[in-house]
Amino acid sequence: MFTDIVGYTKLCQENEVRAIQLLEDHALLVRPIVQVHEGTEIKTIGDAFMIVFSSAMDAVLCAIQIQAHMADRNERVSEKEKLHLRIGIHLGDVFKRAGDNDLYGDGVNVASRVVNLAVGDSIFFTQQIYDQIQKQIESPIIDLGMKQVKNVLAPLHVYKIGTEAEAAGRQLKQAISEEDMQTAFIEAPAVVLDRRAGEERRDPNNAPVDHLRAPLVDRRDPRNRRQGTEQSRKRVSLLFSPPPRRSAHANYISNLSARERFLLGLLAVTSLLGGFSFGVNHMPNNPVTVAANDMSEYGAARRIANEQPPARPNAPDCTASPQSCVSHAILFEKSGSYTEAAVLYGAACDARSGQACMALSRMYGTGLGLTASRVMADGYMMKACRSGDPEACTKIKSGLSLVDH
Repeated sequence: MFTDIVGYTKLCQENEVRAIQLLEDHALLVRPIVQVHEGTEIKTIGDAFMIVFSSAMDAVLCAIQIQAHMADRNERVSEKEKLHLRIGIHLGDVFKRAGDNDLYGDGVNVASRVVNLAVGDSIFFTQQIYDQIQKQIESPIIDLGMKQVKNVLAPLHVYKIGTEAEAAGRQLKQAISEEDMQTAFIEAPAVVLDRRAGEERRDPNNAPVDHLRAPLVDRRDPRNRRQGTEQSRKRVSLLFSPPPRRSAHANYISNLSARERFLLGLLAVTSLLGGFSFGVNHMPNNPVTVAANDMSEYGAARRIANEQPPARPNAPDCTASPQSCVSHAILFEKSGSYTEAAVLYGAACDARSGQACMALSRMYGTGLGLTASRVMADGYMMKACRSGDPEACTKIKSGLSLVDH
């Protein structure tokens, strides 16, 4: 699968600073969704992502969710800040060269040509993809006929996801809210850095910060939409450039390399699977509270992204017995140990337990012990459906997100 920003070359010529910011927005939106759908990012080529999936269905569902979230984002920003993506998908053989992580082959070449056929806000795919998904997806598919493309001998039979599906996708998958992304990618790493900095330097001016607070904005009120966007953009800048006010976390983040900053941000999103104890609570009419718990045992903040957390004692084998993991997770959740519960649910979900995937969707949807994220909630609900959970499939078919209940 290739994603591409429409008109990006022209945008770079007109306003390079804004083009770079939009490129970062593109990455912040795409990467978490790809992760939920078990895709692998191979590389970026300018403004394009090259991603591979283990199944055609995963690729198409990921593309639908990306476009749905991008459409909702565009409704909340000014005309100059809108991003229009085109996505091309193909199923074909690829290969790797020794010592090279890149992919080669006719499959890559065809997919890159398909994305060039696509227009803004659309998803184009080939006959090979259509053959795999036609009986599994309820979204309308439009037959675009045969298309001749450069450097491909035979014409390609090309299809696209219909506009009705894009509208349904927006209803089902709502936007990745700025609050979700600022807590997942920014606040948690900042807290870790502050905590470690305070412990190591014992500097009263850089005391450990255990919580960061920011007011929630009800973006359903049109008067607040612009306010919420501007607030989150200021917060997003923390991860990539130091803000005017030099707080402790800003000082330490600004000293990290770009790779370290990205890895720490990614770590915040994947902390659940890695066993790190990040706690994020979103409660109605209350501030966002972000806390990093007991992180000192993992060593200096600069090494966090490259370390493996210690094994959890007496953990059941979720691969061999996912139901045992679910049972343990339920007990942890009832006792208020939400992080432990989420780790076990995650392992059982990876072992194709629909019940576990649905439990994770509920925890992400309600913010119970985890970062409240509609992206993750909807993604795990799709995964639950694919794992055979009837409740998840019913909700998806009804066009409702779990967090709407």
